[in-house]
Amino acid sequence: MRKFFVMLLFLVVISTLSGGMIAPIETETLDGDAFIFPTEAVKGSVAIVGLAMGTSRENGEVQQAQLIEWHTRLGAAPEPLNGAKLYHIPVIDAPRFIQGIIRRGIIKSYEEVIPLDQVAILFIKKPEQFASDAGIPIDDDATVAVISQDGTVAGYVKGSPTVRTITELQAIYQRELL
Repeated sequence: MRKFFVMLLFLVVISTLSGGMIAPIETETLDGDAFIFPTEAVKGSVAIVGLAMGTSRENGEVQQAQLIEWHTRLGAAPEPLNGAKLYHIPVIDAPRFIQGIIRRGIIKSYEEVIPLDQVAILFIKKPEQFASDAGIPIDDDATVAVISQDGTVAGYVKGSPTVRTITELQAIYQRELL
């Protein structure tokens, strides 16, 4: 029975592999520093990235709450996840004239909850293309992805942290660390 569970878990993990690629995008962290995503996130190691690619403003807020929950739960997760930094990356299609308002709202949401140097907004005209290139579907759930040093999406989980999604993320992350 235990072998069956391990094999089932392995198949679930394999099914989350996407192999998509994220091309470098210039942005800045919420503390105002220049940031090239994912290049700077993966400097020296693989990175864990929380992507909020909402289908609406309300859904974006739901996904943001899921990612904040992930941030909290990773601190209590088994090693090496508990020592990993989680980057929060909202992916938003918005006209330039309201991007400042969105940025200020996101800063207010994250202040004193997540270090602002771990949050960067990607204002992208075609989030669907970004998601397609990364091999990650846009849906109603946040995505927590492991990004390899070459910008390849090694795998991902969707939604809020659960025992299952934390275990899956752990397996993906450990595989990439080897």
